[in-house]
Amino acid sequence: MRRRFWIWSAASTGAALVGAALVAPVLMGRTSPPLTGVESARRAVAHARAEGAAVWAPGKLEAAEETLHDGLTEYRRQELRFFSLQNFAEARRILTLAEEKALAAEREATDLRDEARSDAEKSMRLARTLLGEADTIAATTRVAAYVHARYRRAKTRLAESEEHFRDGDYLAAGAGAELASAEARGVIDHATTLAARYVDKQQLATWRRWIDDTLAVSRRRNEAAVIVFKEKNLVGLYVGGKLVRSYRADMGRNNLDRKLSRGDSATPEGRYKIVDKKERGRTKYYKALLLDYPNKEDLRRFEQARAQGRLPKNAKPGSLIEIHGEGGRGQDWTYGCPALSNADMDDLYSRVRVGTPVTIVGGDGRAGRFSNLVNGSSGHAGNSNSAGR
Repeated sequence: MRRRFWIWSAASTGAALVGAALVAPVLMGRTSPPLTGVESARRAVAHARAEGAAVWAPGKLEAAEETLHDGLTEYRRQELRFFSLQNFAEARRILTLAEEKALAAEREATDLRDEARSDAEKSMRLARTLLGEADTIAATTRVAAYVHARYRRAKTRLAESEEHFRDGDYLAAGAGAELASAEARGVIDHATTLAARYVDKQQLATWRRWIDDTLAVSRRRNEAAVIVFKEKNLVGLYVGGKLVRSYRADMGRNNLDRKLSRGDSATPEGRYKIVDKKERGRTKYYKALLLDYPNKEDLRRFEQARAQGRLPKNAKPGSLIEIHGEGGRGQDWTYGCPALSNADMDDLYSRVRVGTPVTIVGGDGRAGRFSNLVNGSSGHAGNSNSAGR
């Protein structure tokens, strides 16, 4: 009897222990599948990818995806076990780690994307500024074909950059803007090199001497004299050495250069005089004051340039440089002549005579569009065609 009791007691204890072993995992939550953890980890990885982690933080996103895969694998392995033997603790830990890695990938992607966006915006602002200066140069200055090609490329690059930016491709937007800036700088640097003579001390000294000599003659004779300032687009009328009128003037479309030969569309520079006053009907440009261009100095420069190979052997010196009407267009469009509005032409025409000195200079050393270009500012006004050849 006692022996049966001990057997029964042992069996009961064993059954209790087995029951406890089977119930314990359930009570401890080990057999509860981490459904929320699976969903959270998956959602975190998907959100990181949606925020561009594949582009901006690919390493961290890959690590998060691999950890998610490991967590799901462990989850499925436990699902296949006998219920009481299931233990999802490791799957829960791995899935939590996957979520943390996904959140880190999202943070890095957001930070890098925002930084790239900011950098792209800065690059695009700079490109727009430089292209604005290049726009002015292209509109106001006749430059070589390859320079105009750089200008067109700058515009294309910037347009592409802005399209990439709208699409959220900030790296491509920044790279395109930098290319646009490089092309625009090429245009600006070329024009700046050509404009350098407008701030050259020796050249300015020559122009100032011409101005001083012309004004001295005007004072001595108490007569009219005309001074043309190319980079200011101004024609000044002086009497007795004092300025009495200023007229806005359009210049030759090749406005940076000094006229050297026929067809270069540049306005000459030098000391001239009026040799003919053409009334309406004698010129296609309303009225005109014909100058004695080319003079001896112009012809000397022409022959020297041709001898040095800077002009072709069949080049010819220019001629028919006038101050004429039909101007006032607000852009440089002539073949080399200063052009006034018809009303201003009437006024100037009435105040001068054959023999009146006319001095044409690039500038006077004070602010002007080309000297400003060299000094970091920008110019204005335009192009097309006219009398001088």
